[in-house]
Amino acid sequence: GTLTTDPIQGTIGEPITITGKGLPANSSVSLTWSTADGAWLADVQPNSINYRGLKYIKYPVKMASVTTDASGACYVAGAFMSDSLCFGNTILINSVPDTSGYSYDIFIAKISSLGNFLWAKSSGGEDYDYPAEITFDGNNSIYLSGNFKSPIFHIDNYTFYNSGNGASSIFLAKYDLNGSAQWIKQYGGTNCNASINSTTVDGNGNIIISGQIMNPMSIDNFFLQGYNSFIANLYFIDSFSSIVSIFA
Repeated sequence: GTLTTDPIQGTIGEPITITGKGLPANSSVSLTWSTADGAWLADVQPNSINYRGLKYIKYPVKMASVTTDASGACYVAGAFMSDSLCFGNTILINSVPDTSGYSYDIFIAKISSLGNFLWAKSSGGEDYDYPAEITFDGNNSIYLSGNFKSPIFHIDNYTFYNSGNGASSIFLAKYDLNGSAQWIKQYGGTNCNASINSTTVDGNGNIIISGQIMNPMSIDNFFLQGYNSFIANLYFIDSFSSIVSIFA
């Protein structure tokens, strides 16, 4: 399958159109854009500073995560900082509209295989909340993982509390194909500053998540030391999980 964007480059705030064709069922794609930070190059001498111009360092920024189900329908998850976000006649309202660039809400939306909008939902709080990945399990369920820094984080009919001053916690949510949350789990500790990078579902129904933590935290009954990366293999029965394996 292929994804195309129009235009292929532009400025922040400029709308883009993303078109997908021939994506097979249960395929996941991350949408990224490339940007750059500029810094002055300086030659520092004992009695002077000579500036030699600007140097730009390129780096990728993840915009959204996309997955498809067995029917070819497309699910997309991303973040928005505008007052609202429109999908057809559905308008998602930001929890705390903010143009400073620090308050993001999460959105998840479904588009049919024919390109028709079906539904959209949002979640978030007053700080920087963003998704990591959305994936389909091949059994009529989709999983959304992400990170939140908001002190109070609302997702579907669930409310979670972040136990750190400006630190981030991670979440894992299961939805049916109509967008109804089946369960949502939070992982984190006091000032844990955790982030989740990827989420996949294997052939046995185990959910594998990976990420990093700055301070100690627990996943179920497994304690993780700080300043570490982790890979957790989880098996869920309803909303109750057990650890198959975990590496840190």
